[in-house]
Amino acid sequence: MGMQQILLILLSVIIVGVAVAVGMQMFATQRAGAELQAITADLTAYASQVLAWLATPAHMGGGAADIIITDAASIATWIGWAANPNTTDNAAYTLATAVAGTCTITANNDAASKISIPEAATALSGCTLEI
Repeated sequence: MGMQQILLILLSVIIVGVAVAVGMQMFATQRAGAELQAITADLTAYASQVLAWLATPAHMGGGAADIIITDAASIATWIGWAANPNTTDNAAYTLATAVAGTCTITANNDAASKISIPEAATALSGCTLEI
């Protein structure tokens, strides 16, 4: 009888250990997914603000529908960034412009998180978003 009890205790310890390991893995996966969604939401909001800048007349400080975007600093100021790159709880965002009339918003979360987020890119009406 004593040997059966020891084996049952050993089996229950193994089952609980496996359950805890699986639970920790599920939590880490959920956290990485939530962080990726938060960064994507931030990028989409910033891209819509850049598009609003582009649609705003020049006498109001906007881009006057001029697709040749040349000044990243004025766009960053217009959308409310104190500095370029702009750092939030989710990531550090950098706004850059290219000669082809596009602007690129890049998110880098290395400093804000220990979770590795796979690289992804999304295009939104001439504004390239990169994670």
